[in-house]
Amino acid sequence: MGLFKGVNEVLPYLDYTWLKHKIILSNLANADTPNYKELDVKFVPFEEELPLKITNPRQIQPVQTGPHFDIIENESGLIGNDRNNVSVEKEMAQANANYIAYETYMKMITDNINELNTAIKGQ
Repeated sequence: MGLFKGVNEVLPYLDYTWLKHKIILSNLANADTPNYKELDVKFVPFEEELPLKITNPRQIQPVQTGPHFDIIENESGLIGNDRNNVSVEKEMAQANANYIAYETYMKMITDNINELNTAIKGQ
């Protein structure tokens, strides 16, 4: 596990960008659907997941499950006559930003694996 620490730290963010991409595509596909509300994804790291404070050692300890994602229906934004609040321009901008983030995370993982490969080969 120690050898792949860098990869394991980046994987939740890679999963987030993948899910975000699917949500953006869903929003774009439903841009003309009446009453459709824009969806978004919130990345919830472990620190935010359990705001519990243990004050007594006899209390039940929380189970550590790691980061997860919440899919949220966005009620705000400009709503058209069809009660749809999806902005194609906004979704395309988010798609571009998400693509850059995904590529950055993939580069980080690739660099980490290349470093391990170099160490194994001894070059």
